[in-house]
Amino acid sequence: MKTDKQILYNFLETLRKRLAERIPDATGKTSESLEVVVSANQGILLGAQHIGALEYGRSPRKNIEDQGMWKNIQKWLMARGLPSADSNAKSLTWYINKYGTLQYRMGKPSGIISGVINESVIERLRNELGDKYLIDVHSDILKQFKRMR
Repeated sequence: MKTDKQILYNFLETLRKRLAERIPDATGKTSESLEVVVSANQGILLGAQHIGALEYGRSPRKNIEDQGMWKNIQKWLMARGLPSADSNAKSLTWYINKYGTLQYRMGKPSGIISGVINESVIERLRNELGDKYLIDVHSDILKQFKRMR
């Protein structure tokens, strides 16, 4: 019989693999950032700080001054084979800082994360673990989604 720790690890590892498959692959760093950490009674799927932007986009900033994001944008442009001169990356960064990304402006989730982590997946975990972690599993996942928005 599997322990709770094994069940959590298998569950989160499956989610990690499914998410990694869905993440657009420009440089590969975002999908590589996904990591499963499991202790005796807790499991966490970690990822890059910006991973929520894949689902909801990046909102405009109050201060549109660049904080070095243009270097990441430049790497992204190069990985996609797009013109990646400093001026292109800085212009795109300014636009994102001013107006947000297209995903954000569309106002609806992309499905990259919600297509993997959803009620049916949570229900499967509940069924495997039984009711002892029911409230924690549901509320922690919902809290994380709300923080991404």
